[in-house]
Amino acid sequence: MSFYSDMAAEASTLLVEFGESVTLKYTTGGTVDPVAGTVTGAAQSIVANGYPGEFNKNEVDQTNILSTDVRLILEKTAVIPAPNHLIELGGKDYRVINNRQIGLTSDNVINIVQLRL
Repeated sequence: MSFYSDMAAEASTLLVEFGESVTLKYTTGGTVDPVAGTVTGAAQSIVANGYPGEFNKNEVDQTNILSTDVRLILEKTAVIPAPNHLIELGGKDYRVINNRQIGLTSDNVINIVQLRL
């Protein structure tokens, strides 16, 4: 295992202990209709561990980051969260607005995901 793989495993262990279970929902295959805003294809989901929190006040600009957005620290998953994926958190589906991977390009440790209702 590499250093970053070890760090990803450690982060996952900590998120299991101190975080909560979340479900990443996304669609594979199919087509996107940008006018209607619909996606056809096979619905997929991954259960992972994350730690939800708020963005710092100096990060909130009410344009790119809203005061109601959630900052989710998410363990490394087989699928990288992308805009318009959904993450179920606390019984509510949040839309992924942005995702920042922490680690090397080829060796992700965790994801910092911006979520919006």
